[in-house]
Amino acid sequence: MLTAEELEELGRCRALYRRRILTDGEAVRRLGAVARPHNLDAILAELPPELVESLRVQTRAYRPLRAIGYWRPSGYPPSRPSFRRPSDAVFPDPRRLVRSGRSLAERESIAVYLRDGREYARWRGVSYCRFGCGIDDCAMGSRCLTDGVWVWPEGLSHYVEAHSVLMPEDFVRRIDEVGRSIPREGEIPSYDTQGEPDYEYWIAWGHSTMAPAS
Repeated sequence: MLTAEELEELGRCRALYRRRILTDGEAVRRLGAVARPHNLDAILAELPPELVESLRVQTRAYRPLRAIGYWRPSGYPPSRPSFRRPSDAVFPDPRRLVRSGRSLAERESIAVYLRDGREYARWRGVSYCRFGCGIDDCAMGSRCLTDGVWVWPEGLSHYVEAHSVLMPEDFVRRIDEVGRSIPREGEIPSYDTQGEPDYEYWIAWGHSTMAPAS
């Protein structure tokens, strides 16, 4: 069964395709953002025949990237990326992930890697710091970046560098393995080809790691 958001996007995409605003390829790429093995049959049943096989091929090739660094809102409604992701309320609170265990040099190394990520998606709105530290919202960025395995908001480096927010060891090991050798843009996935990343790891890790609420 399709969710309300999936049904809405499917209906919008079909309408734009019928009006020839979207080409075959554009429609398949857009549908690929919501089509997954568990809901593919339901989506295919609603599509014109000429799109069915292309969407099957795209879904078979889907390998979700892992999301990291997405936070629940704090203070006021943000302008934020619009991935078709879970409710923001389920994301971790960065204020409960502050740790002093890493040295300044280690935090700076992680922050440099995060800033070196390649563009995965660009959005109209900008983010904001959940700590309310006074940094300009524009400095928190309006993009999501990737290293080809992980996807994160452009402003994540600020949380690590300025607020000592903890990152998962799986991600830190990736930095140790790759160093500064992130593939160039054009050699790694983008939102247009991959759609939304997988949030399950990040949500589970965040909730198992957050300090108790004070």
